[in-house]
Amino acid sequence: MMNDNGSKSFPVESHSPEHSQLSWPEHVPIPESFLCPISKRLMKYPVVDREGNSFEREKILRYLYLQRRREPWKGFSPVTRNPLRDSDLVDNRALQMAIDAALKNALEQEHVNDQSTKRARSRWSRIPNLLTSNMKVAMKTVSTTR
Repeated sequence: MMNDNGSKSFPVESHSPEHSQLSWPEHVPIPESFLCPISKRLMKYPVVDREGNSFEREKILRYLYLQRRREPWKGFSPVTRNPLRDSDLVDNRALQMAIDAALKNALEQEHVNDQSTKRARSRWSRIPNLLTSNMKVAMKTVSTTR
């Protein structure tokens, strides 16, 4: 597909609008199978080739496009080096659902952790007040005994 400026663009379909707007929590490790082998980033729109390798749609299409630009008859998988065409790529719905479920779980866990942290902080925030009031009592006691 050609852009207004004459460059080639790659359509990206959104299977999960909420997934495309969210990011993976930093403290939660991303499973290796959720990472694109080209970009090493979390896949938002995974596709699978006929050999079972999954890629981020935009990254593999760009990879194949750049290969064909140099040598039009070529196009091979970055994983296996076997011939690969755009038409060999199919949406990987199973992986998309797994990523969405794991992301939802990670975000829920992060929310639970945030709530626990807030409760703990509110408990700890009271301690300086207690210390201050105890210190005032101690100071009064010391001053009255002199």
